[in-house]
Amino acid sequence: MTLAKLIVTGLMYKRVRTLLTVLSIAVAFLLYSLLIGANAVFNQVADSARDDLLIVTSRTRSPMPVAYLTRIAEVPGVRSVAKVSWLGGAYQDAKNPLGLMAVDPEELFRVNPDWSVSAEHRAAFAATRTGVLLGRRLQQKFGWKVGDQIPVMSRTFRSDGSTTWNFDVVGVYDNVREPAMNDGAIIHYAYLDESRVANKGAADMYFAAVADPKDAAAVADNIDKGFANSSSATASQPARDLARSFNRRLGDISLFVNAVVGAVFFTVLLLACTTMMQSFRERTVEIGVLRAIGFSHAPILLVVFGEAFLIFASGAIVGIGAALFVFPSLSTLLGTGVGALLNGVQRPPMEVFVVALLTALVFSFVSAFPPAVRALRLQVTEALMAR
Repeated sequence: MTLAKLIVTGLMYKRVRTLLTVLSIAVAFLLYSLLIGANAVFNQVADSARDDLLIVTSRTRSPMPVAYLTRIAEVPGVRSVAKVSWLGGAYQDAKNPLGLMAVDPEELFRVNPDWSVSAEHRAAFAATRTGVLLGRRLQQKFGWKVGDQIPVMSRTFRSDGSTTWNFDVVGVYDNVREPAMNDGAIIHYAYLDESRVANKGAADMYFAAVADPKDAAAVADNIDKGFANSSSATASQPARDLARSFNRRLGDISLFVNAVVGAVFFTVLLLACTTMMQSFRERTVEIGVLRAIGFSHAPILLVVFGEAFLIFASGAIVGIGAALFVFPSLSTLLGTGVGALLNGVQRPPMEVFVVALLTALVFSFVSAFPPAVRALRLQVTEALMAR
């Protein structure tokens, strides 16, 4: 009888127990892949945010006068500035929320030169007051094409008393560096400002690109000092720091995730150790017979460690496979807030899976160690008398 057959026979000795153990391990690795994977994506999003771009908002989160744009541009170290207002709404019903960023196109593309927009779409946007540039993922989600008209239901009143805003699709943009931005859309600030009832001549925030990222913190401090005594004092922060602070506002995600995963893995490891020891005790006589007919310690140890490895490898593979299936839907499960950071992400980073497989290997060794030690100390006569 080959060692492989001995390993399979051992696992099939109690099929239901083996199956339940594998499923428990699979659930643990599913949770690991989803939680650690989502946390890794959150950190990647924060780290990919620009460190040369300042986000200037009001300390009271109220709109700021558009006159701030000129004053911010005059601060030493500022390369270019763009005013930004937001129009929130939904397409058809509340289940399809939309976030539209109202900007001056020339200002925006000076601040964000890495946004990819074809010359044709850029020219069409500049020439169409009601035009909208769609993020690539948003366009793919709804299947809109150039020439379509999109009615957006909003809580922002128009000067004609309506809350429905109509926009003409003129093109698509891609933001490779910050993919989360591809779920939004860009409209004209001038069109929004002239059509809305409230907050005319105001902006919700300003994007300020700095000439040297090393000076970003100092430039942000100088901007805030310049508006310290204004009616709307500012709070300026590099985009990367803002993204990281957003993660912190969600709570200490890393600590929470590590605590949950650690507790789950500890429970699974304890379960696996108990299962392996119980299986060993049930087959003590069989091990004694193998020793009696000439098997040395080495092949018996290989059988013990092989069973543990197959159990953990099977559970890890099933759990990782389930995670690959579930992860693309995780953004929907988490909602439009946190979930937006995961939009379009099809799987966790590869290092998550590598660590998962290495963890399975280590756990298989740890769970097999107690019965392996017992097998080394077991005498043939003691084993044969165990029945």
